[in-house]
Amino acid sequence: MSRASLNRGAQIRTLAGGATMIAPPLGGQGLPELKAPLHFTTRLQPTLPQWLRTSNSAVQDKGTEMISLPQDSPFARIPVELQLSIILFLPYTSVLSLKNTNRYFHYFVTPSILAECRQLQIARFAEQERNGGWADEFPCYACLRPKYPDQFYSHGVYAPTTAAPGTANTKRHCITCSLRNNEYEPGTCLTINGQRKVLCANCGELAILSPGTRGMVCIPCEVSYVIRRENGLSLRFAQLFFTIVSWALACSGKLVPRTSIADRNSVRFILQSTLSLITLSATCNSILIRGETKKWQGYRTKRQQNGKFVFRVELAGFICWTAVLAGVLAEGTANRLTGRFDKIAKAMVAMLVFLCISFAASARWAYKTSLVRKRVVKKFGRVPEVLA
Repeated sequence: MSRASLNRGAQIRTLAGGATMIAPPLGGQGLPELKAPLHFTTRLQPTLPQWLRTSNSAVQDKGTEMISLPQDSPFARIPVELQLSIILFLPYTSVLSLKNTNRYFHYFVTPSILAECRQLQIARFAEQERNGGWADEFPCYACLRPKYPDQFYSHGVYAPTTAAPGTANTKRHCITCSLRNNEYEPGTCLTINGQRKVLCANCGELAILSPGTRGMVCIPCEVSYVIRRENGLSLRFAQLFFTIVSWALACSGKLVPRTSIADRNSVRFILQSTLSLITLSATCNSILIRGETKKWQGYRTKRQQNGKFVFRVELAGFICWTAVLAGVLAEGTANRLTGRFDKIAKAMVAMLVFLCISFAASARWAYKTSLVRKRVVKKFGRVPEVLA
């Protein structure tokens, strides 16, 4: 376009970066095409922020695609540094919502920015709490939301919900966040709105406490829990007695029908004696774990924290006793042509069947106990990565 082709008084102005823009004359006599909004004849390429400049080319391409937003977006015209400053002024929950808005903010709000926003929000809450700015609410420092006092659980004088004047309890978590973070052991009793509730050790539900279960389970799980608690230890001692008897018979080579030949050098004898010794150890270990005395308090804590450990012990006992029972039945079947399956062998089979059933039942109970935490996480939701 030549200067002669323009109307009177039209000017060509050169901007920084080599861009050109057509401007009307000072006298107000402009060209008809200049009534449209002014635009750059060369497109300015925005630069990537420092936190998007990584060595991974795929991530850098995504960042370039994000930053190159349509120019008609008002927020896209703001410099990147100013966008970051605006985001840092937002509450943490608003930043999480902003990150889930579109692809641009999903990649723009990086984990480092989230961590910085979280620390700033904690500092704001703590400062407001120290200055007495909270009237009838308390901030939860896990989800970073203000909540009413009935959504918190006070453990007593040593860990009160209300912080002392001029201080801030930054370890305060609401009940929901505490359940998500596994801060409560199954069987913990909570007082919510003056009502006693319990995180059931059987089903994982936060329900009304049953008065006859010593504060461990809810009312629907009371029957099964009482049966296991009252008869569990008796079942363990019965397992221990039969295990000792079978181990002694296996070591003497008589854990077979009397019509069979007792050979202490056979693989059958070695297998039965070894399995009986393993199940003896597993039964003793199970009794120690179940003990409620102060001497074995560490074992009981281990059981509460890791139900899978107890399940493996019970399952090992069940598998071993099943193998011993299979060996006795195979021996009796092989010698059936030369003699009867005598009374002692029948009694041994009945004893082994009882042990298999009892270990299967105890393994099932232990497995249900190990699933309590999974039920709690499934009910209250998993902990988001930004809150972990």
